[in-house]
Amino acid sequence: MPDERPASTPPEPAAEPSNEEARSPEDERIRLAAYDVLLQSTAKVVEDTSEQLRQLASLSTAASGVALRMMLTGDKPGDSARAMAEAQRSLQEAMDVFQRIGRVSIQLMERFQPVPSSPPAPPSEPAPDDEPGRKP
Repeated sequence: MPDERPASTPPEPAAEPSNEEARSPEDERIRLAAYDVLLQSTAKVVEDTSEQLRQLASLSTAASGVALRMMLTGDKPGDSARAMAEAQRSLQEAMDVFQRIGRVSIQLMERFQPVPSSPPAPPSEPAPDDEPGRKP
């Protein structure tokens, strides 16, 4: 004999709050504080790398100047040319590293940039009698 009970349907799952709804003001404050720390750390890395690049550029310029003087005086011109090439290569490698750090910094900041928990209200339009230049 067939079972005449209606087929049971599984209960519908309770609606879960979205990430936007689940954030409390405290969660938002913590998230913004964490982003601020990330921002400061990234800025420090870029600043330190900039300083290292500046120092390497100064060293490379000085080494190239000494090598050029040696070349002009005929003192080991082959070694001088290699020293200049090495100074230029080192500086180029440092600039490549600096660019990579910049790209990674931008990616981090974009990836973890906080999204406002609610969209800002659109600007209100002035009422017709609030128009500039119009006298009441």
